[in-house]
Amino acid sequence: MAQSPLTFTACLACAASTLAATASLAPSQHLLDTSNLNGEIPDTIGEMEALVHLDLAKNNLSGKIPSSLFLPKNLSIVYLYRNQLSGEIPRVVEALNIDVIDLSDNKLNGTIPEDFGRLRNMSGLSLFSNQLSGKIPDSIGRLPRLMILKLFTNNFLGTLPPELGRYSKLEELQVSSNSLTGNLPEHLCDNGRLIGVVAFDNNLTGKLPESLGNCSYLRIVSVYNNNLSGNIPSGLWKTLDLSILLLSDNSFTGKLPQSVSTKLSRLEMSNNKFSGNIPDGVSSWGNLVVFEASNNLFTGIIPNKLTALTRLTTLLLDQNRLSGSLPSDIISWNRLNTLNLSRNEISGLIPKELGSLASLTDLDLSENQLSGQIPPQLGLLKLNIIQSLFQSFDWEDPNTIRK
Repeated sequence: MAQSPLTFTACLACAASTLAATASLAPSQHLLDTSNLNGEIPDTIGEMEALVHLDLAKNNLSGKIPSSLFLPKNLSIVYLYRNQLSGEIPRVVEALNIDVIDLSDNKLNGTIPEDFGRLRNMSGLSLFSNQLSGKIPDSIGRLPRLMILKLFTNNFLGTLPPELGRYSKLEELQVSSNSLTGNLPEHLCDNGRLIGVVAFDNNLTGKLPESLGNCSYLRIVSVYNNNLSGNIPSGLWKTLDLSILLLSDNSFTGKLPQSVSTKLSRLEMSNNKFSGNIPDGVSSWGNLVVFEASNNLFTGIIPNKLTALTRLTTLLLDQNRLSGSLPSDIISWNRLNTLNLSRNEISGLIPKELGSLASLTDLDLSENQLSGQIPPQLGLLKLNIIQSLFQSFDWEDPNTIRK
């Protein structure tokens, strides 16, 4: 039931008074409410000496977070996410035993208080989707119990804390959509517990940390749209649980490995400087669903063993230097909906088997050296065909091609 600002303020003030009088009672250690509250959080919240768990998430609270918020010495969990809170994050005064702070999805500005580096028990810090700026304090990287750090979609500048992951059991790092510079910290996976690194849409430079090749539990690495370079750590390709690897729009170099994680389902590496052949070992990448490698320096033929990837829905190999003919067993790509091989040096005929790919909706083979007729079987498909596909081809009945 929604409450007016005055009602909410009175309610909180009442709760504060009650807790101050009954500080030793365990039932009074929690303030939980997701009842569409609105108004501001009163300063009296700092008088709730027994407060351990504060959860006012997913309401319509507005105004500033009171400077008294971090006064209760036993405060452990602070959930204020998905509100309309504004202003700066208050300093930590007495609440040095905090375990989790989640202030995400608000309108907070200013910087992360340096005091947060004193929270030695903190395991989770979520400040994403705000308007925060400045540098992430280096002291955050030295917190011994930090497991989750989510700071994405803000305006943070400067480098990431260089010791991040060195002293803690870091599991999740999400810092995408900021203006961060410098390298990813070398020690990110020193403790081997890292599950995800999400740092796309920044200005990061340098190589991927070698420690990422020693992460047994790593599932996702998403670093597209940065200025990263160098080779991918060899161990990263074979990380057992790796399922998503997003590397596009950087300056990475090197060759594709013969083998990758058997769980890899999404590999995006377009707009880089990868080179060499597509290896025959690609046939072992059996769980791959999306393979995007446009605008690189790949050479050689498209190996027929690529057709062993029967789960593919998207295959983008355009703007490379691939040659030879199209694979003969292309019919095995029966789940494929997007195929772009344009702007290569592919020759020979367009296989009639393309017409059997019932899921195919987007096809671009333009700017190659293909010859012969467009197979009438393509008329069985509802294709969004780029017009230049037809250039330099003959066909008996253009009306058989659906646009």
